[in-house]
Amino acid sequence: MPQRRAIDWTYADLLVLLKNGEQENLMLDYKASLAIGEWTDSRRNELAKDICAFANSAGGMIVIGIGELEHKPVLLDDGVDTTRVSKEAIESALMARIAPRIDSLTIKEIPNPHREYFAYFVIGIPRSMRAPHMCTSFHRYYKRYNFECVPMEHYEVEDVRRRQSEPALIFTCELQAAGTAFTDGRQPFALYAGVKNEGSVMATDVLVRLYIPRQYVGQVTWSPNDSHGVTIYQGIEVYRFDAYVRDNAGPIPIYPHDDQPFLITHGKSRRITLHLPPRNNQELAKTQLIAQIFAEGMRMRQFEIALNNLLAVKEKD
Repeated sequence: MPQRRAIDWTYADLLVLLKNGEQENLMLDYKASLAIGEWTDSRRNELAKDICAFANSAGGMIVIGIGELEHKPVLLDDGVDTTRVSKEAIESALMARIAPRIDSLTIKEIPNPHREYFAYFVIGIPRSMRAPHMCTSFHRYYKRYNFECVPMEHYEVEDVRRRQSEPALIFTCELQAAGTAFTDGRQPFALYAGVKNEGSVMATDVLVRLYIPRQYVGQVTWSPNDSHGVTIYQGIEVYRFDAYVRDNAGPIPIYPHDDQPFLITHGKSRRITLHLPPRNNQELAKTQLIAQIFAEGMRMRQFEIALNNLLAVKEKD
């Protein structure tokens, strides 16, 4: 399921998770309603620990009301009895166990349409720029690792602490249909790629590097001030595109907290059209677009995006 804000989730979304067998991952965790329904100190401490781990890592969602087996959802239980535990009580108990406070933490209550006073909860945790966050009940810092919440080493705590003093650029991209399908069933899509700064420090001297498997790259128009060409990356023949965030006057800064991404594929000078087979094609399912972002004072950040997921978002739109 494409990433969504917790506040936008509905009962139908919970059913989709079950239908699709969406597996737990770095940014998704399932918990049965007992995680809150039996609202003991032990349960409060464990949930606070998990939330700290998400905030210290890449952020994500905790869905309460879904039972899992081997990290896959298997049932939607009755939910939490809200006459015993309210959303406000949950938030208050969690925040009392997390230091410093996590900004923009969201708890969405979703009523069970089949049982009065019972509800499910989706907790949205951002990748925090105030990290690291300690679970004060255990006096430890935690992170997400595979499907688990594990203690952080000292060097990892210091590494996360640097978020407050460096840019935090993220990669954004989407597809837009760019014509009719070809005779072999492939569809042309224009790739709209950009960068946003989720940190608290302005980013300068930004370079975005894209690696896209060659067989899916169709028409390309690329600025002579940048560079592109065919190469081998991770054993695969790819097109490599370098895009410098600058204009004729020099580098363009990327400011923090701007809601709109700075597009690196736009206009007539930078255009990439992908020729993609239908979604769920066996080859496409194994294919990723890889983006690397470099900036002054920021460690290189890499993003790996499955082309199938991009098509899934497009189909939902």
